[in-house]
Amino acid sequence: MGELYDKILEYTESDFYPFHMPGHKRNVLDVDNPYFYDITEIDGFDNLHNPQGILKDKMDAAKEFYDSDKTFFLVNGSTCGIMAAISSVVKEKESVLVARNCHKSVFSAIYINNLDVQYVLPDYIERYGIDGGISPSKVEMMLDKNPEIKAVIITSPTYEGVVSDVEKIAEIAHSRNVVLIVDEAHGAHFGIHKAFPKSALSQGADIVIQSLHKTLPALTQTAIMHVKSRLVDIKKLEAMISVFETSSPSYVLLASIDACVSSLIANKELMFEGQIKMINTFLEYANSLEKIKLVGKDIVGKNSVFDFDISKLVFSTKDINMTGEDVYEILRDKHHLQLEMASVDYLIAMTSPLDNEDGIMRLFTGIMDVEGMAVYDRNGVIYRGVTSPELIEPENVITIYNALNAKKETMDLNNSIGYISAEYIYAFPPGIPIIAPGEIVKKEHIELIKRYKESGLNVIGGSKDALEKIEIVSREEKITKENKREELSNKIFMIMGKSSSGKDTIYKKLLEERALNLKTITGYTTRPMRDGEENGVQYNFVNYEFMKELEDAGKILEKRCYNTVHGDWYYFTVDDGNINLSMNNYLMIGTPDSYKSIRDYFGKEVVVPIFVNVSDDDRLLRAFAREKSSDNPDYAEMCRRFLGDEKDFSDKKLRELELKKYYQNDDFARCFDEIKNDILKTIMMIGSKRS
Repeated sequence: MGELYDKILEYTESDFYPFHMPGHKRNVLDVDNPYFYDITEIDGFDNLHNPQGILKDKMDAAKEFYDSDKTFFLVNGSTCGIMAAISSVVKEKESVLVARNCHKSVFSAIYINNLDVQYVLPDYIERYGIDGGISPSKVEMMLDKNPEIKAVIITSPTYEGVVSDVEKIAEIAHSRNVVLIVDEAHGAHFGIHKAFPKSALSQGADIVIQSLHKTLPALTQTAIMHVKSRLVDIKKLEAMISVFETSSPSYVLLASIDACVSSLIANKELMFEGQIKMINTFLEYANSLEKIKLVGKDIVGKNSVFDFDISKLVFSTKDINMTGEDVYEILRDKHHLQLEMASVDYLIAMTSPLDNEDGIMRLFTGIMDVEGMAVYDRNGVIYRGVTSPELIEPENVITIYNALNAKKETMDLNNSIGYISAEYIYAFPPGIPIIAPGEIVKKEHIELIKRYKESGLNVIGGSKDALEKIEIVSREEKITKENKREELSNKIFMIMGKSSSGKDTIYKKLLEERALNLKTITGYTTRPMRDGEENGVQYNFVNYEFMKELEDAGKILEKRCYNTVHGDWYYFTVDDGNINLSMNNYLMIGTPDSYKSIRDYFGKEVVVPIFVNVSDDDRLLRAFAREKSSDNPDYAEMCRRFLGDEKDFSDKKLRELELKKYYQNDDFARCFDEIKNDILKTIMMIGSKRS
């Protein structure tokens, strides 16, 4: 036989115990030579792409058992089902709401259909360093803000066994005629035994995809998909399955699906009694653990966790001097226990109905051995400097499709902050992107990638030079209206005005208006910090050398220089990855020159100029009164600012702004209300256009 076959045989004949998928645990049936059973669509064996005989009968039986409108057998895994499901309910360039912790197959479907995507981040369970559930209120907020969304896609349960409130999310989606697709790949055993969570299908999801092979006795690559919905065109779904599923389906895999589902139908909850008994025994033993913690039902009801799957044994290493990867290696090398996966703060052992008591006891013995080695701080100090972070809020500037098809260039990862990624980088397993194509690279991404790499996790993508490089959308690539995200119709409102025009006070009061919910763009400056100022609040205070580094990297959007009596002071705006126009409207202060630079970068339809006008006589009186009342009046600087205004706000530059109106600030309350109301009208107009 081949080398791979020999290596598999060596593993299966060893004493390694499999606490990993597939769920058959190499402990099923009397199957001899698989070649003996490998056939094609010959007479009497039906056709998976047009089932009329035995396959139709088997899928109909599954439909009755699962109480679905239609159930499909899949031999290309849940990946095939997820991609077919998404492709069947949205059209090209339409919008979807996706849980950021979704599987990479969701991102593949987004790419293939050139979809616009909005993200909802799961909550975070700080105690164990794992993702929590998807908050229904976050889903509702996103759907209200983006009524063009056609489908919501979430993963429940997660790799770690966390279950979201699918019923509530389904109610929210359906009230807006939005389809809910649930990736239930890790929950094929749900809804059959009361010890396990209810299935997403019974909770109102429209399309549910389950991987039989993950938690049940079935071969790798076997999956099923259920539909129960008035919103789904089943004929179109069938057509999409044929697009993504092989035209030569394996009858060995189909037979495995049939055997698994038939066993479920025949045995129902009895199939899981032994597994649940072993899990409960293990949980009793685990009560004696003092250092390593076992994640359990204690997380339910917090962090949007609706339920938890006890078939997942998730061990938290967050309070000891070892990472999940360290413990994983000890269990593998010393105890010959092969677990499913390890991350920085935890590791996962997967159980199934085919586990045995000897395996469970070996696992407990191994964990107790590690418990004896581990150093634990009862005050909760984490010994290592590496810990699993919350997911990073993505800022997707262009679609995944456009980013992957754009002209690309490779640059040092450390220098990529503010640029658009042209590739995926993710930790595997489970394959959730740290960053996806079309998203702005942030400092947090780079720090996370380095932490994962240092802790020994398998980080894929950006693999050039040991994850020191990244592919970005070329700086020569023009981001046009056609490939820029529609959500860039959110606005940047730029307040402009000469010295002593009242623009700073107007700016501060606008930020206090809850109805506007404007976010700030924190600028950068080389001037010294003044009394009462805080770095990162009023400005990011940097030195000249740092400014030059940003400029050389092409990250400065606009820059102004003021020749003061103290020397040259620079004020500038940086594309540092913190401007998220897909989520927010922004307010900033600028000049005609800075407005032009920001407008040219983001587009005329995005940047709204607001010019506050005051007569020169009134400005001079205000400025003189302010300096006179100051403990340290600086009349020279006051005069410099006034002279500088003549250049910065010349008639020519004001004409180039193409202002529709001036906001006359001879009555502050009236002027402020006028600006506030105009901004509110613009924001409301954005919402009405999306509707």
